[in-house]
Parts: sequence; structure tokens; C-alpha cells
Amino acid sequence: GSHFFMPAQLIPLVEVSRGATTSDQTMDRTVALWEACGKKPIRVEQDIPGYVANRLQAALMREAIGLWSRKVASAEDIDVAVGMGFGLRSMVSGPMRQRDLAGLDLHLAIERELWPEIDSGTEPNQDVISKVEKGELGLKAGRGFFDWTGQNPEKVLRAQNEALVSMMATTGTWPSAQRTGDDQ
Repeated sequence: GSHFFMPAQLIPLVEVSRGATTSDQTMDRTVALWEACGKKPIRVEQDIPGYVANRLQAALMREAIGLWSRKVASAEDIDVAVGMGFGLRSMVSGPMRQRDLAGLDLHLAIERELWPEIDSGTEPNQDVISKVEKGELGLKAGRGFFDWTGQNPEKVLRAQNEALVSMMATTGTWPSAQRTGDDQ
């Protein structure tokens, strides 16, 4: 299966889902086809309802609506929190990379404190606990969800920040008049 996002002519993501009998060759050809069309395909290795992106979006929506419903924040402020906070950052770094950049030990500490308060979960993820116990803390340890071996953490974080500033300047969310030498 191939799943697009609206508006399909603008959004580059296409999810390519493997069916029960889909061969590696078919997956490779389908991914190559979408790449040739200028799309950014991801491989969904198990055919699950909602694929990957819709499931992630649904989790965000459940929490956003729950916060609004409990009158924690207005709908407008929730949208600003997403759009001007992690939404911007997510354009250059997804949630898995963000956890590596911040540190899986920090993530686990937050998970143990915060997640029992969140409607959707009460227990820390066992795979994250295992990684922290093995010292796989992310960028600072050289391994987490990604392999950071041989990479200079300061350079990685600087490149991340430069990409974010560039994206923000391009989208107009960070006017060039507000930028300083330290921001670049």
C-alpha cells in the first residue's frame, strides 16, 4: 500500500506498507518509484491500521483534546505549543532523534515522573529502560536509538540548531531581524 498526506502535491511523505506476501523486490521498487517522483517514502514493515504517521498523529490528538477538555490550555494555545515548539523542531529532528539528542536517561526520568499523569500510559517503556541500563543514553553516550559512534556531540547539536534556524528563517517564524550571531 502507498499512503499520501494532504495536500499530496505539497507534502513529500508517502508511507509504503508491506502486506503479508509483499516481497522485498516489490517494496524496493515501490520505494524507488516514489523517490523518482520526488516523494520521501518510508517503509512500514507491518501492515497495521493507520500506518505510522496517522498513529503518531492520533496519539498527539488524543492528548491535545484531553488537555483542552480538562481546561489545561485553550485550543489556540495547544496549537501554538505544537506549531511553535516541537512542531518546528520536528521538521529537522523527529521524536526518536530528539530523545537521542536529549538523552535516553533524561527521557526515562521524565517518563517515570510524567507518564503516569498522562491518560495514554502508566509504565515506562521496557526497551527504553533496557537501553538506559546498558548505557545507551543517546548522543552523549554514542548510542541510543541511533548509532552516534565517532560523532562530535557539539557538532551534531550545532548542525541541528543551524538547520532549525534555517528552517525557521525560511518559514518566517524567525525573522532575520531577530537573529543574532549566537543564533546562527
